[in-house]
Amino acid sequence: GEKGGGAAGDVAQLDAQIALHYGVPYAASVMAFDPVQRLLAVGTLDGRIKIFGGDNIEGILISPKSMPYKYLQFIQNQGLLIAVSNENEIQVWNLEFRQLFHSSQWDTNITAFSVIEGTFLMYLGDENGLLSVLKYDLYDGKLQKMPYNVSIHSLAEAAGVPLLDTQPIVGILPQPNTLGTRVLIAYEKGFLVLWDVSEDHAIAVRGYGDLHMKGQVTGAQTHASEDQIDNVDENEEEREICSLCWASRGGSTVAVGYITGDILLWDMTAVSSRQGKQTDVSSNVVKLQLASGSRRLPVIVLHWSAGSAKDTTKGGKLFVYGGDDMGSEEVLTVLSLESSNGLESVRCASRVDLKLDGSFADMILIPDTGVPDKIRTSALFILTNPGQLNFYDGGALFSARKSEEEYAQPEAQKFPVVVPTIDPSITVTDMYSLTGREHPSISLKKFCARQIVAPPISGNMKWPLTGGVPSEMSLKEDHAVERIYVAGYQDGSVRIWDATFPILMPMFVLDAKVTSTVFLVVD
Repeated sequence: GEKGGGAAGDVAQLDAQIALHYGVPYAASVMAFDPVQRLLAVGTLDGRIKIFGGDNIEGILISPKSMPYKYLQFIQNQGLLIAVSNENEIQVWNLEFRQLFHSSQWDTNITAFSVIEGTFLMYLGDENGLLSVLKYDLYDGKLQKMPYNVSIHSLAEAAGVPLLDTQPIVGILPQPNTLGTRVLIAYEKGFLVLWDVSEDHAIAVRGYGDLHMKGQVTGAQTHASEDQIDNVDENEEEREICSLCWASRGGSTVAVGYITGDILLWDMTAVSSRQGKQTDVSSNVVKLQLASGSRRLPVIVLHWSAGSAKDTTKGGKLFVYGGDDMGSEEVLTVLSLESSNGLESVRCASRVDLKLDGSFADMILIPDTGVPDKIRTSALFILTNPGQLNFYDGGALFSARKSEEEYAQPEAQKFPVVVPTIDPSITVTDMYSLTGREHPSISLKKFCARQIVAPPISGNMKWPLTGGVPSEMSLKEDHAVERIYVAGYQDGSVRIWDATFPILMPMFVLDAKVTSTVFLVVD
């Protein structure tokens, strides 16, 4: 056959593009998901953003600057992705045009970020404890800083809490069903405030003296008995917050992870004021402890999913990274929490530890489109380094049953890359043109494209992403293959893709008994 371009340099350039787009492990940092358009975004440490959808749809966005991303969120159903870099540059990417539409440099270190669902507004917290509001103007394509902001000192004064020093904002959670008018603000040294933006006052305040508890949630420790209740040290000191998430459907309970390895479940419904008479706070908070050792890992990540479609107010799954003893095996812990009557009755019904394929980078829960309010989970994606993306079926996570010794491990699926480069290991590649006089265009679509409509997944699992627009080749009934990309692998197999368009489409996998493919010839 005739090589496309007729030069080895062209083939080498294509190989470099394949490596960039299709699976050479890259150092990843953060993920985002659009529940309306069903797209997943992965940000890397070198300024790339990989977009995943359905039907083998993938794309890549490359920042002008090679810098890590620390926050990544979609403006839902608008084809817009907001990315915040480690250098505090806020970028707005347009997925339809695959372009960086706007970038803005923030003056201070951004320590918390959240897009308000269903709007073009976003909350931003910085190292000085200042909460700011930004808005993306769809017409002029720029970020606008809104006149509203609240400092930690004015907020503390309104809440009646004396503060001696400035603290960074480490978490921002808009309360569900409030259209962003109420937001939970978490400060580094344990100060939590549920703030009403429209009325400029504190709905509830937690932390600083509220840490005296009657007991802790039972059954969460690896070897703990379900009827065991450990006493809590009443001399709890202020501790730094590392992570937080809502742990109820309506935003009445928040789970907060601390640098000590503890998780506290706070009831945010009861009003607490330092200016007036203090209520009994022991019923407002309970402790969740994953290990009994004195030195435990910080709780870096917390996520929540409602556990039952019938009664979503009685419990759910808490996903935890961290909290185990120092030196423990790196896992993502899934706790099944149940509650019959308020926070004091919370118990841990089961614990499952998911082993990680590499060092943990991020995780994200994919909501079920068939459940009202999208409160249940259809899939779990776990991002590990270097560049491994695994996912679990939500049904398997929620139906895990206890065997004689331990809870059965749900089956993890590796992300099905279009062009494998590591597993199996790629050894030789080439691209060939089929449009020469001796090789007229041939129609091969009936053998390949129609058969492959979604990434290959074993078992009964279903690919949870459906977003994106199919490539031009998928829309043409009379498509003719003009170029093919061929790769040989160490296991002796040969794979062929349609390279007519920039997005490769799988065609054939030719298995062989030969151990390694060292050269390719297309005739």
